[in-house]
Amino acid sequence: MQNKLIIAEPDETLDTISKPPVSILQKKKGYRFSLDPVLLVDFYISTGFKAHEIIDLGTGSGIIPILLCSKKKEIIIKGIELQKSLAKMAERNVILNGMEKQIEIKNCDLKKVKKYFLTESCQAVITNPPFREPSSGRLNEDIEKAIARHEISCNISDVLTAAFFLVKPGGSLFLIYDPRRLSFLIEKMRAWRFEPKIMRFVHSNITSEATMVMISAKKMGNTGVKILKPLFVYEKEKVYTKEIREIYGMC
Repeated sequence: MQNKLIIAEPDETLDTISKPPVSILQKKKGYRFSLDPVLLVDFYISTGFKAHEIIDLGTGSGIIPILLCSKKKEIIIKGIELQKSLAKMAERNVILNGMEKQIEIKNCDLKKVKKYFLTESCQAVITNPPFREPSSGRLNEDIEKAIARHEISCNISDVLTAAFFLVKPGGSLFLIYDPRRLSFLIEKMRAWRFEPKIMRFVHSNITSEATMVMISAKKMGNTGVKILKPLFVYEKEKVYTKEIREIYGMC
């Protein structure tokens, strides 16, 4: 149920997505969530993984915890966010959606999780990490966007270090990443004892190369991976496929 005491400021938008619907405050200019976290939540649910306690590394505006809790009432999620402005936005979004009993936002550095969390304190970590190297492409002048998209404040090794510390043995890591760096990612995952178990590639359309890959990896798991059917975003220019419309709650 939406908390009507939380309202959008003049420089913000109030967006409603998904089924059941959730409301998300975002800056008109600055960091705004993309399709990636929405797809990642759907991927998590599709795997059938059951976790009671989850930690979201780099929660941004809180989109992943809020979407997950709208669909899984039994879970408790802690969202870690380095940027104070985004952490405050995430806290407002949690209150806006009446999810204070399920979601806690922590404004802290994921590289310092040992200071704020006990080891092996959750069954799953979920994350939409920055995956662009600082030297890859032009850095966005907006610092919120730059930190969210480029490995400025943390890199994949930092994310995996935090995940290994937080996840119980047999638990899982869920993330979305650039498929061009897949071999690099798997090498790093295995260095931190995370074995890829389920993968799904995301394509803009049926003729394009993969633009993203979603991965479920088991901590201290055995080898053997299942590749799901590809996910296509558009059926024609600017028209979402039926699956994407369903994920977004458009039909």
